[in-house]
Amino acid sequence: MSEPYDPYGSPPSRGGRQQPGGQSVPPWEGVPPGASDGPPRQPPAGQWPGQQGHEQWPQQQWQQQWPGGQPTYPPSAAQRVHTEPQPYHRLLLTPTYSWWRPVLGLAIFGATFAVLTIGVTVAFIVADLIRTGGPVEASIDRFGSEMDPLSLLATNLGLAVAIPAVVLAMVVAHRMRPGWLSSVVGRLRWGLLLRMSVLALTMVVLFTIVGSWLIPVDDGALGIEDIEVVSLSTWLGFAVVIVLTTPLQAAAEEYAFRGYGMQALGALVRTPWVGAIVTSLAFALAHGTQNWPLFLDRLAFGLIACWLVVRTGGLEAAIAMHVMNNVVVFLISAAFDEVGDTLQVSAIPWIAVIIDVAQMAVFALLADRYVRRRGLATRSAA
Repeated sequence: MSEPYDPYGSPPSRGGRQQPGGQSVPPWEGVPPGASDGPPRQPPAGQWPGQQGHEQWPQQQWQQQWPGGQPTYPPSAAQRVHTEPQPYHRLLLTPTYSWWRPVLGLAIFGATFAVLTIGVTVAFIVADLIRTGGPVEASIDRFGSEMDPLSLLATNLGLAVAIPAVVLAMVVAHRMRPGWLSSVVGRLRWGLLLRMSVLALTMVVLFTIVGSWLIPVDDGALGIEDIEVVSLSTWLGFAVVIVLTTPLQAAAEEYAFRGYGMQALGALVRTPWVGAIVTSLAFALAHGTQNWPLFLDRLAFGLIACWLVVRTGGLEAAIAMHVMNNVVVFLISAAFDEVGDTLQVSAIPWIAVIIDVAQMAVFALLADRYVRRRGLATRSAA
């Protein structure tokens, strides 16, 4: 019968060798590197590295038992969707990928977004008619320059429905979890989003102060004239809607353009710049009539956001930049009853473009530096 093994006592005779006098030599002493000596053993108390007597447990033997100094674990199932590490814009390239999946996904997104947006618009008009009893034309006009908190709510929700639209495209067309739209780790990194939001808010406030010095608002340079401060109750009504729903509207645009748009095109073309240029042009044109400075400002926003997405491996920094810019701008506009004019702005001066692009560029560089220094993932796990 073989001798039982006590991991904290003397090892069995078959695992060691005898010294003169019958004293057994522990098997972890003098075993050639790579030699097999049965199942892994733990050293007796006091022989772990860092404790008294650790010289009896050489560092080479420790590294042989635990490569790297600690046990490693395989990636979870959620992290092994891809056969090789992929950057954000190539996350749709799974073993089940086919060229027709992005085409189908874009069609699903477009149809779903249109249906949901129309549904939100009709619901708003019906609610406004019940509330005011006025003609339909008056309710439609409230989507324009006569915007009130309810119409702003409908406008934001009409854009926020892009989120369920891209989720449906992801699930139906690609059979993938929606979390892969958020980042290369398959989920939204909330800690990173919070830190990026603080950084983005700081940049927006600083550059807004600089812009107020360089661009006088009262001369109509930004298309805003006859400034009047609204009552506190009116501003609070707008502020509640802005704080609660503007982040959804801004995030939805990021999920649509920098998210699924970048990934759908990135699955077809290896370089991220094809998707970046196409989605940024679509983003700028989707804002309607605009002069060249305003168009280039929105185009630059799209390109910088795409660069951020690829460099940081997710949408968090782009969402933070978009959300904080919109929230601050609309809170200021609501104080002067200019929300409708802000939504329909069609012209800005070149100095505004320079300040805005400088703000986005500084934020992007700082965000990229933070992600690099923290060593956060910018590619998926294989």
